[in-house]
Amino acid sequence: PLIAFAQKYHGASDKETLKLALHTLGFKLEGRIIKRHPGYGMNSRLMLDRIDFGSNTVVLDDGIYPMNTDKWPTVDRDDPYSLNADEQTLIDEYVGSFRESQSLRRHMDFVYRAGSTYLCCNGNLLYHGCIPMTADGNFARVRHGGKWYSGKELLDYADTIVKSAWARHDESALDMMWYLWCGNDSPFSGRVFHTFERAVVDDKNTWTEPKNPYFSFWEDERAVRMILTEFGLDPEKGHIINGHTPVRAGKGESPVKAGGKLFINSSIIAKKATRTDIDVYYVPCNEIADELGNPKVANMVMLGAYIEKTKCVGFESVLDALLETLGERKAHLIPLNREALNRGAASIR
Repeated sequence: PLIAFAQKYHGASDKETLKLALHTLGFKLEGRIIKRHPGYGMNSRLMLDRIDFGSNTVVLDDGIYPMNTDKWPTVDRDDPYSLNADEQTLIDEYVGSFRESQSLRRHMDFVYRAGSTYLCCNGNLLYHGCIPMTADGNFARVRHGGKWYSGKELLDYADTIVKSAWARHDESALDMMWYLWCGNDSPFSGRVFHTFERAVVDDKNTWTEPKNPYFSFWEDERAVRMILTEFGLDPEKGHIINGHTPVRAGKGESPVKAGGKLFINSSIIAKKATRTDIDVYYVPCNEIADELGNPKVANMVMLGAYIEKTKCVGFESVLDALLETLGERKAHLIPLNREALNRGAASIR
């Protein structure tokens, strides 16, 4: 359907033309959601309103930029976010295909049944994206449905909305799903998406996507303790596992944040850590494992060192879980693993 649509309105169906046709549909649909929900505070992303079709330029926050295309055959200059009949038909076909796919439904049923916006497990907090914050380091207050939310309440509200969107398909919840994907203060996003700029403006300086202040504080131990406390966890023992945060090691970034702990297997890594804002522990895992007569327990040596310093779980809990995994047939391996844990702990005392 998309190829026929592109041929009709653009006179071509090559890859770049198909991308532009889809982008145009996306800009329209996003604009319609933003107009339905002024409370989202995203009017600045009504990008079709910013286009000067006569000069083929777009007005961005920091200036006027030329666009790399002048092909907007389906955009009504007086009502740019309206859909023509063919666009609506195309969208209906795609929506129908998604909803009628049984394999996709089984997969998504599992995701919505088993998944959650965050998880508290073993005293640790796991989430995707961020906990929206203000520039002064407090939780950002976000207004949805006439009520203000922040911190844990915001993620709980997001969890409810996400599951409602899947179960009921009501427009308001579906719109909120879109906001959670790219909204200014969305815990799933954490940045202002510049999809339009990346698609039709060649100047890469416009592609930079401003991040939520959260990302200025995730190295701050005070902020981490505040987040753990907000979720009812012990800031002395808990950790945050922050998903969707790629680490650009080549640019000097590290996954260890906010006064964290770095454990290095000194048997295979000779280089010393240079950071002074974290605790660093050198554990000769392979050497200890060799002394125990089985190189396979090197990982248990490291785990013992980790547990010794973090007190995140007890040795017996680990061994009980290991026995459950291995089964009675391999129960004879438990003493070896116990000794590996103890030796790893002893190596950094």
